[in-house]
Amino acid sequence: MAKLFLDHLTQYFDVELFLFYVLTECDKRGGLTLWGYFSKEKESPDGNNIVCILTLFPYQRKVFEKFLIAFSYELSKKECAIGSPEKP
Repeated sequence: MAKLFLDHLTQYFDVELFLFYVLTECDKRGGLTLWGYFSKEKESPDGNNIVCILTLFPYQRKVFEKFLIAFSYELSKKECAIGSPEKP
């Protein structure tokens, strides 16, 4: 999905190599609205905790980007791994 917005993003078709963490909202009728997501490699030789992060346009400039980044660091701590976002 992020490839639609970022021309410089490398696109992989083998999604089995990645974990995707999706942020959604559940509405009153039980439907889900996608706010954003981040992905990370299952096995990252470089120790990256985020490979790609995307917040959909209507939800940008709120707290969701910061939440997704903070969540990725909490996952790294739980895994006892020191991680940082992938460098472009």
